[in-house]
Amino acid sequence: MKINGVEIPDIDNCDLAVMETYEAAHNVVAKKAEEMNVHCKTRTEVIRYQCEAIFEFFDTVFGPGTAKLVFGDTVNMRTCFEAYEQVINIVNKQDVEFGNEYTRKFSPKKNGGKIYPNPNHHNHKKKKRR
Repeated sequence: MKINGVEIPDIDNCDLAVMETYEAAHNVVAKKAEEMNVHCKTRTEVIRYQCEAIFEFFDTVFGPGTAKLVFGDTVNMRTCFEAYEQVINIVNKQDVEFGNEYTRKFSPKKNGGKIYPNPNHHNHKKKKRR
């Protein structure tokens, strides 16, 4: 995926370990957003606090040093929020695409009551040798 003009690894939203890491990192950003009013008294403190939370998200989800690659030396709250939002939008889009694909393939209602693909497709009767 490309975030802030930088190519970073895609997120496999079907992998349990990947999504546990993603959700935990996302929860840290959300928690810090809630705590911001307690910890920050000035605009510069707000910018630093929120950007550091997003930098931590990128390093946690994509690996150490990713925030530095994506943001360089810039600490800009708009840039941070836009990059963070891009990641969330990409993951949400993947969820919808996978859900649609899964429903199309495996929904008994969509396949005349049959599960597709047939789980027994490999059990074809073998022809007897003469």
